[in-house]
Amino acid sequence: MAKRFGYIQGLRVVGDILQGLMPSGRASFNITSGAKLTGVDQWPTEASAIQRYSIGTRMHMGERVFRYARVKDGSYGMTAFPTRLDLGFGVASGVWAGSDETSVTGAVAGIAGGTTLQYVSAAAIPAGRFNGGYINIGGGLAYGVTCRILTQPVAAGGGVTITLVLEDPLPMAVAAGSACALFRSKYADVYSPNQATAEAINNPNLQYLTILGIPLVEGLAGQFQWIQTWGPGFVVSGGGTEGQNIEERQLVWDNQDGSVQLVGPFYAGVRSFQYAGALIPITQSALALPAVGVPAGPQGMMYINIECDP
Repeated sequence: MAKRFGYIQGLRVVGDILQGLMPSGRASFNITSGAKLTGVDQWPTEASAIQRYSIGTRMHMGERVFRYARVKDGSYGMTAFPTRLDLGFGVASGVWAGSDETSVTGAVAGIAGGTTLQYVSAAAIPAGRFNGGYINIGGGLAYGVTCRILTQPVAAGGGVTITLVLEDPLPMAVAAGSACALFRSKYADVYSPNQATAEAINNPNLQYLTILGIPLVEGLAGQFQWIQTWGPGFVVSGGGTEGQNIEERQLVWDNQDGSVQLVGPFYAGVRSFQYAGALIPITQSALALPAVGVPAGPQGMMYINIECDP
């Protein structure tokens, strides 16, 4: 009888499988192990109606880092690409975290070392809304304890007790009735202002929000896509002259319209803008995009090191 050889086959990280199989010149990529939900890959230049990875999944591709996100429902999809306005109202190059339902309060109870919490809802919560998000506990000795939420079942209304499954074991017992706040994953509800209106420049709520990164493709409401959060990429200039003078390198986001401007003394004591990154070449390109507030101008797409989430 011929001798037969057995073997053991195990799961491998996506990046490990694809290393060496890439066409010449294409960077290999590595995705968080276990985050893939289907048998189909999704590239940064694709938007999908089907969720392919867990929300917040990190992908490292060459010099760049991406995070997997879901585009907000309603009229806040990335309705034009590149995301910008042509009527002088403003421009938008990034995506914001959704402003509604990012946190809810309630009461919790749990045992030391446990990976579940009994949560008493203050209002109705759809199933999975806080999957991948965080809970912060504010009662007794557990004050300040923060754990990541793996799963959250539906709460049909206020006063309903549900079981939250946690990624992190509780370091101590949580007394029943302890106050808490739940926060969604910052990538669970991203959006860019509606490009068909003047909202990008007129909505003051955007100035309270954090820009998460840059989309490489149009994403419609409810779709899933990768958002670039780190590494070399393109953003929209806010003034058209950044980088033309010596030692003009650091850039900040204008959180109202998603463009970038130079860091400067003007902001000291007035506003504290979110850091965007630093310019790579000497100055911006000469692409004819409109400047903020005027019908036309020298504004270009600027090549920078994006620094949102490594």
